[in-house]
Amino acid sequence: MFFKYLRIIVFISLLDSCLAFSQVADVDSILYKSIINQNKINYTGVIKREIFHNDSCFTIKQRIFFRAPDRMWSEILIPAKMKGAVIVRIGKKIFFKSHRSKIFRLRESSRGREPANEFYIHKKWFNLLKNNYRFVPSEIVEIAGRWCYPVIVKSVHPERPWIKAWFDKDNSFLLKFEKYNSENKVIYRSSYEEINFNSTIDENIFKIKYKRDKKRRRGPFKIFSSYESLNEKTRKELIKVNYIPPGFILDRIIVTEWKGEKFYHIIYTDGLNTLSLFQREINKKNGRIRSSDRRKFRKRTEERRGSSYIVRGKKGKYFISIIGELSLKEINKIFRSIEI
Repeated sequence: MFFKYLRIIVFISLLDSCLAFSQVADVDSILYKSIINQNKINYTGVIKREIFHNDSCFTIKQRIFFRAPDRMWSEILIPAKMKGAVIVRIGKKIFFKSHRSKIFRLRESSRGREPANEFYIHKKWFNLLKNNYRFVPSEIVEIAGRWCYPVIVKSVHPERPWIKAWFDKDNSFLLKFEKYNSENKVIYRSSYEEINFNSTIDENIFKIKYKRDKKRRRGPFKIFSSYESLNEKTRKELIKVNYIPPGFILDRIIVTEWKGEKFYHIIYTDGLNTLSLFQREINKKNGRIRSSDRRKFRKRTEERRGSSYIVRGKKGKYFISIIGELSLKEINKIFRSIEI
């Protein structure tokens, strides 16, 4: 259970970006300023994060030191069983140290994307975000002793997740964030309880001793921007998706080779949310996954809006996982459109 939540925490706490917002509700101005101001402010603070699952809520509080543009030191304050654990980001590398250890472990690495967090806007998808979402500001409120603007960000497509964000009046930092699922239920909330900007941060906290976690070590990978950029052999091996939900376009394709096997990660985006399709061939060396046919697929963790399947294709059997904050109806449409 600890590592399940740790993976979520690492993902959502890599970097707290800043986003500019004008008092005038002009979408172009908001998005343009968000792009030029992300990850450019030094700060220290205490943030409370809540992850909602059915009727339960997992709460974590962290003390954060962020040195722009890409260094973060974060210590867990609560819950008690995780107190003292530290997550450090240096560039695209992420390190973790439990409260019992003196040495960090290199846990994850970026797959060639920008630092991401609750509401990160990529320059590449500027117009895509504007086309798929509508921004609705409301009256100014106070959070952590600072005035900020609440903004609702809703998809123009029905049954899509939406968010509400609170931006600092003076520097447009993201002070509070809520994410809702397609049923309008809150699934995640973060809010700063303390915040200090342009703080002096000791560089020594980023001089850490670490060792690699061999169990999580990954092989080399390549990133492709389109199907056309793939070589002919890879194109033939890759699944073909005939249905993508409205508003989504292909972001990138990641091909990883590890222990003689290939893993494929196809990523789509609508400018804010992402949809991921993972593909791995099942061969004789891997007997842990039982084979099935196309009609007898099994679902995994409906609350994550994701499903896993074993598919029998013309050239073999494949394990396919689909993860995205979409309705199960759309997830199943994607699966039934897949060709191998």
